[in-house]
Amino acid sequence: MKKKSKVIGISIGLCTVILVGCNGDTKQKETSIKPAISATMASERVAEPEKTIAVTATPMPTTTTTSYSKALTPEELKNVEQLARTYYKKESSFKLLSIQTVEDDSELYDSNNEYQPGNIIIFKVETSHAGKGVYRYITYGRKSLDNEFELLGEGY
Repeated sequence: MKKKSKVIGISIGLCTVILVGCNGDTKQKETSIKPAISATMASERVAEPEKTIAVTATPMPTTTTTSYSKALTPEELKNVEQLARTYYKKESSFKLLSIQTVEDDSELYDSNNEYQPGNIIIFKVETSHAGKGVYRYITYGRKSLDNEFELLGEGY
């Protein structure tokens, strides 16, 4: 009875498979499968670790549940709103149509992240120049509770 067996060997260095048949024939057959192994190895290749670089951390704006307008006393809010009204009356050629505080989640507060609630307030205003429904923004801030509010910026 003839025994049939096949042995497959892979030589990693040569990337060659040797097939040996034992059915009375003692010849060895070599078949190169270098392209197939290369393709398989490429698809299973593990990505090289990324190089480490130094990064200076920038503080992220903190999300707060404190309302910017409620962080001020009612009197402070009224006084700062009066500063804004006076600005449009004396410093601007635009007639003020309406004024209201900006929503607490406004990105405008993120751009002024050095000011904490209680030290900054932003108003959304309608003016005669821009027209109804087109808003300009006026921002007042102070460095600490001991300081007075001052104009930080005005515009679209």
